[in-house]
Amino acid sequence: MTVDATDTLGPPPAAAEIAAPAKAVATDPEGTRDGDEAPRKPLPELATPSPAGRGRVRSMLLAPVLATLAVGVHWAINVPHGAVAVSDKDQGAAKADNKKKPPKRPAKKSFEARPQGELDASFARYQEVDFDAEPMKSAWARPHQTLVNKAVTYARSIAFEGAPEEPRVSVEAVECRTIRCRFVLRGPFAHEVELLAETLSQVTAGGSSIWRTYVRARVDPPKPDQPKSDTYVQVTVVFREDNLDSADFELPQEGGGAVEDTEPRRRQPDGPDDGDEPEGGDEPPQ
Repeated sequence: MTVDATDTLGPPPAAAEIAAPAKAVATDPEGTRDGDEAPRKPLPELATPSPAGRGRVRSMLLAPVLATLAVGVHWAINVPHGAVAVSDKDQGAAKADNKKKPPKRPAKKSFEARPQGELDASFARYQEVDFDAEPMKSAWARPHQTLVNKAVTYARSIAFEGAPEEPRVSVEAVECRTIRCRFVLRGPFAHEVELLAETLSQVTAGGSSIWRTYVRARVDPPKPDQPKSDTYVQVTVVFREDNLDSADFELPQEGGGAVEDTEPRRRQPDGPDDGDEPEGGDEPPQ
C-alpha cells in the first residue's frame, strides 16, 4: 500500500518563505498591536535587592541609630534641667571671697625716725668729727642718699626752669653716714653749679628748711680722670629730721628759708669769693 505524500502534506513552501524570518509584532504595555509602527523597547524593571544586600544596609544604619539613642538617653538622665549650680570645689570655679580684707597700711619705711633728742645727741657728737671718721648707719644711710638725690632733682627743676638749654650740672659721690651726708655738684659752667648749690640750700618742707646745716666748698676733681676745667662744689648737709617726705619739698619766696653756711667757701685763683659781688657790678667810687 502506497501513500501519496503530495496529497497529504500539501504543496511545499516557496523558497522565499523559507529564508525570510518571522516578523516580530510589537505590542504596547496594554498589549495592543501597533500595526506597521516601529517596535518599542519594553520598560526596565527595578532590580530587587538580594537578602544579603538588605542585611548590609541594616548593619550600616544600625550603628548611628544606636549612638543617637544613647546620647539622648544620657542627656535625659544625667543633664539637669535649668541653671547648673557651680560649687566652689569645682576645678576652675571662682571662689567667693567671704573674708574681709584688712585696709592697706602705708608702706613701712626702712628706717624708724629717731626722736629729736637722739638727733641732737648724734649731731653734737659728730659735727666736729671728720666726715670719713663718722660711723655709717646703713639703715639710715640708704634712704637718705635717695632723699639727697630727690632734693637735688627738685632744686635743679626750680633753678633752671625756663632755661633755653638743658643745664649740664650733675650730682655724684653721694654718701651718708650717721647724721651727715656729703655729695659733689659738678658742671662745666661755674655759674650753673653755684646757682644749683644756692637753690638747694633754700629748699624747705612744711615751712622750715630741710637742713639743720648746709656747708658747701669748692674742691678739686674727686677723681684723677675728671677734667680740671669743670667746677666741683662739695656739699655737706645734716637733715632737719629723719625720713622727710620729698613730696613736701618747696622753695620759699625770695629771701626766706635759706640756711647759712657754717664753713668758709674756698677761694678760687684769680676769681672773687662766693660772697663777693659778682662780675659786672658797679665799681666803688674812687
